[in-house]
Amino acid sequence: MTLEPPSLIARGGVPPIPPYASLVALLLTFLVNQSEISAQRAPWHDLRSPNQGGDGLFGYSVSGVPDADGDGRGDVFVGAHSARPQGGPNDAGEAYLFSGNNGSLLHTFISPNQQTSGEFGYAVSGVPDTDGDGMGDLLVGSFGENRAHLFSGKSGELLHSLISPIGLGDVNFGYSVAGVPDLDGDSRGDLIVGSLASENRGAAYVYSGSSGMILYPLASPNSMVSGLFGYSVSGIEDVDGDGRGDICTHSIRLSRCLSVSLENLFQMFRI
Repeated sequence: MTLEPPSLIARGGVPPIPPYASLVALLLTFLVNQSEISAQRAPWHDLRSPNQGGDGLFGYSVSGVPDADGDGRGDVFVGAHSARPQGGPNDAGEAYLFSGNNGSLLHTFISPNQQTSGEFGYAVSGVPDTDGDGMGDLLVGSFGENRAHLFSGKSGELLHSLISPIGLGDVNFGYSVAGVPDLDGDSRGDLIVGSLASENRGAAYVYSGSSGMILYPLASPNSMVSGLFGYSVSGIEDVDGDGRGDICTHSIRLSRCLSVSLENLFQMFRI
C-alpha cells in the first residue's frame, strides 16, 4: 500500500493527520490491550491539563525529560498547542512540565512571543543539560511563530529563542524539535529544529544548546518540492564512534530517515 504524505501546510494552520495515523492508532491499541491481558496495570500517573479553558489539544506532543527537579527521576513534558493562555490570543499554545515521580505540575510555559495561531507546544522535547546546572532542559516548537524556545527545566526561565537562519518568512520553523547529546564538544546538550521551508522541500537546523548559535544547517541530499525533509527530527546517542551525539531526520515524500554526524551525512535506513 502506498501512503501519501499529508497535504501542504499553510502558516498558522494545524497539519491534517496523515491517512495512515488511524492504522497506527489501531496497532497501538491492540498492543496495549494485549499487554493488559497479560498484566492488568494502571497508569503510573494520569496527567490533566492545568488550563481548563477549552480544547487545547493537551497531549498532542509529549516527551520525556532528564531529571529537571533534582529528585533523581526523569520528568514529563506535555504540549497543548491550541491552548489559550490566560489573557492571551487564541491558539497561542502552552506547555507543561510534570514531575515523573509524583505527577505534580512543576512549570507552565507560554511563548515569549505570543500570537494568534502561534502553535507554541506543537512539538516539545526534553534536552540534556544546556546551561550547566546539572538538570534537563526543555525545547518547544512554535511553527506558527516560526520560532523555537529553549527553557531551563530547573527554573523555567527562557534560555534562548531560535529563529530560522533564512528569516521569519512562511517556513514553518519549529514544526519539529529535539534535544541532542553533545555535538560540539562543550559537554552540553544541543538542539535540532525542523522547518518545512520554501516549497515544502524542508530543512533542519542544529544549534548549540549552550549559546543558542547555529552550528550547521541540514538539507536533504535528494531535495524535492514537497519532500518535507525535517518533518520529524530526533537526537540519538553516538552511532559512528566519534564520542558525539548524532541526529536522525525524516522526509515524508522520500520515506527516508537520515542519520547525521558532524563529519558526514549518510543514509541510515530506507523504508
